[in-house]
Amino acid sequence: MLMELETRNCWTLAEAAGHRSPDRFQHLLAQAKFDHETARRKIAEQVAVHLAGEEIVLVADETGDEKASEYAVGAAHQYSGAIGGTAKCQVAVRLVAVTARMRVMIDRKLYLPQGGLPTTNDVNSRV
Repeated sequence: MLMELETRNCWTLAEAAGHRSPDRFQHLLAQAKFDHETARRKIAEQVAVHLAGEEIVLVADETGDEKASEYAVGAAHQYSGAIGGTAKCQVAVRLVAVTARMRVMIDRKLYLPQGGLPTTNDVNSRV
């Protein structure tokens, strides 16, 4: 998705990646399953293996990103240090392993403010 293409769809992404058809990208978007717990465990294992013997500091970083859309998950009028005040933002906490030579994000969790997510009715009533 970060490729500099005029349009981004399965065909253009497949062509840019050297595939003969968009089948792989269509599978990824429509049918592929992602197990977050397994991915989190494997990332932590890889960090432990590749950074073994190095001094590691674990950093928990809470960052708020300002959002303009009222449909962004977890976005609410709340305080964010990155913004330097209160605004409509999305807050996430990240756990990062830091060594002298690299930083590796191990996990992240989106903070959902009280009131939870908008329901389908809430979204439809705004349209």
